Amino acid sequence: MKKLLAGLVVLGTALGPVALLTAPPAAAATRCQGGTGSSRCVTVSNVKKHLKVVESVSLENKSSKKVTMHCSFTKSISRTTTGSISLTAGVKAQVFGVAEASTSIDITSSVSQSASQATTAGGSVVLRSHESVLCQRTYGYVKADVKEVTSTSTKSSTRRYTVTIPVNMGVRVVDL
Repeated sequence: MKKLLAGLVVLGTALGPVALLTAPPAAAATRCQGGTGSSRCVTVSNVKKHLKVVESVSLENKSSKKVTMHCSFTKSISRTTTGSISLTAGVKAQVFGVAEASTSIDITSSVSQSASQATTAGGSVVLRSHESVLCQRTYGYVKADVKEVTSTSTKSSTRRYTVTIPVNMGVRVVDL
């Protein structure tokens, strides 16, 4: 089934609602900072990129003629970094740095896309008689495991958590 796509940003492939985009996770990276009598070591591991479908619109041509249809979306969508609410600037910088290095993408703390931006990105699709496609808004993100170990001369404490860092919002078109 051949489709003519005009002004279209197509991201990824039709791998389902959540697709793992990288093969192996990055190796763990640890950074320690210390002063007199105390230190903090942060280990970032298991960094993986993901793609999730957040909204879908089905386009179906049930007529006997060729038609031009548009991928139109109605919601504004935004995502922000989740995980430990109390990430210090140093820990956040390390987590973002390891995520960027292991995924080769620029990391930000939030992404957003308005309905009109998504509709523009989706563009127009020319469908022949009885053809159909699915327009999907996607959210790309990176997940990483974080382990913080804080030590003083008298005690040590460990915190473990997973962070989700937004990467991008996009639109893709897949055959039905």
